Amino acid sequence: HFGMLCLMESLYCFLLAGPAMRTWMECRFPETADSIQSRFGFHRLRCRIRFARVLARLLDAGVAEDDALIVSAKVSGNSRIKRKIAAAVAEVRAGAGLLAALEKVELDEDFYFRINAARSSGQSLVEALEDWMESTRARAEYRERVTVNLLSTSFIIYNAALIGTFGYCVFHIEWQLINMTMMW
Repeated sequence: HFGMLCLMESLYCFLLAGPAMRTWMECRFPETADSIQSRFGFHRLRCRIRFARVLARLLDAGVAEDDALIVSAKVSGNSRIKRKIAAAVAEVRAGAGLLAALEKVELDEDFYFRINAARSSGQSLVEALEDWMESTRARAEYRERVTVNLLSTSFIIYNAALIGTFGYCVFHIEWQLINMTMMW
């Protein structure tokens, strides 16, 4: 029971405490924070949004592609994305195009389509990716609500079962005591 209480407390703190708790955890225990965050799909989506937003702004500002990828990787806040972007940076420096290198990052097809369309039409990447970022943000919020609701419901069911078991034990003892006194 104590282990379950610790799990409940840590998950609620990590999910509901907001950016302050996440930042503290990332500073104190970066590997642990990253492994916890990577378990939740909504966090991975938010990291992708941060990466795409910074990348689009840097590329629109005329920053070199490899430098833009490096800075975007640092801003993303996810070690998996950072490792994938390191491979993409190596490909860009080897002479591959940005789109070919970005396929290492494994974002969705809509992202690649919008970047390709923006490149061929001359539209800014920020404008081209705005709808993609908005839809991805909506999916992240939905997944976060579902995760929090599922965790809350499962913890409520656990607590109800624990209270029910405790109540049954108390009343079962009283029932046995009443039955024993009836025999006397």
